[in-house]
Amino acid sequence: KLKHVKARNDLIRFRLGVSQIKTHKYRNSKRINQDYACPYCKDIVETEAHFLLVCPAYDVIRNYYIPHKFFKNPCMQKLGMTG
Repeated sequence: KLKHVKARNDLIRFRLGVSQIKTHKYRNSKRINQDYACPYCKDIVETEAHFLLVCPAYDVIRNYYIPHKFFKNPCMQKLGMTG
């Protein structure tokens, strides 16, 4: 349970698909694929999985908030974010 209000609210927005990551931000626009690129990895689309489990820019935060078992072999099924 997250006691930090901002972190909890950010997680709620993320799970609802209304966060500031590009996949959420541009979901209903006619932007081309390059607009979805991760600002840190450039050639990778900034998806939920990339943001939460893979992007090296968030390693410190990830190590603090997410148990290692979730991002050791990353997949959306481990986070319960499929279908």
